[in-house]
Amino acid sequence: MVINVSRVEVKTIIDFKTYKDYFIFNLKRRKTFIILIILGILAIVFSIINILKIVNAGDQVKFELISPLIVLFALYALYYVIYNIKIQASYKSNKVSMQTPLVYYFTDDNIQIGIEGRDEIKNRVIVKYQELKYIFETTKYFYLVLQNNKMYILKKDGFLKGTALELETMMRAIVGLPYKKLK
Repeated sequence: MVINVSRVEVKTIIDFKTYKDYFIFNLKRRKTFIILIILGILAIVFSIINILKIVNAGDQVKFELISPLIVLFALYALYYVIYNIKIQASYKSNKVSMQTPLVYYFTDDNIQIGIEGRDEIKNRVIVKYQELKYIFETTKYFYLVLQNNKMYILKKDGFLKGTALELETMMRAIVGLPYKKLK
């Protein structure tokens, strides 16, 4: 097996903050989340318009008009709490494996993933660029999404060799996949 020399190397340890950012990133990409946000905004706007009509007419605002807003806020708060509990439980159950420092070696032909300190090439996982489905870049991370929806998270502050710009340029040139820069 011929192993190319890596052009870019990135070390990543998945701490709780990174894991939470990953969950939120995935949540925001879901259509149901976007629909919930839009419905919530529409409900708030509708309620405010009705309350303003009543106030302008000189009538007293009834609890029945405010109660949908209260229920909506309660549902969002409950969703937030449950989601945070889910993130914490999931992180705790996978904490040992996630805190293992991984190094991603980007060559001209593939991505090699190994455990830091174990440089034996035979122990690396090889991911061919053809297996990638999407590449997302945020201010803190690169998310590499594979065809099987498995995702690799690369911290931008973990570059051992090369830079974030070099990785972006390399991914755009070699992979030619949808590459999305997100805020």
